[in-house]
Amino acid sequence: MKPIKFDEANGTLGGGPAATYGTDDDVADLPVHRDGAQIVSCWKPSWGERMRLLFGGRIWLRVLARTTHAPVSVGAEYPFEAP
Repeated sequence: MKPIKFDEANGTLGGGPAATYGTDDDVADLPVHRDGAQIVSCWKPSWGERMRLLFGGRIWLRVLARTTHAPVSVGAEYPFEAP
């Protein structure tokens, strides 16, 4: 999955050094929305990932951290109030 820009984004988290966190393909800036209570990002699966989701129904979340895991939520529902 790749992070994508979205209308509500109001900031960017900079990608860390590829040597620490993977390869150049794994590390990129992340468009985010911050509101003081949460940070939201938007991701789009490739066609192959969509097929794996359709037939396998699983999503794997990896957090690149050495000693702690931040609270996270993964979902397909729109996290903002409808306009």
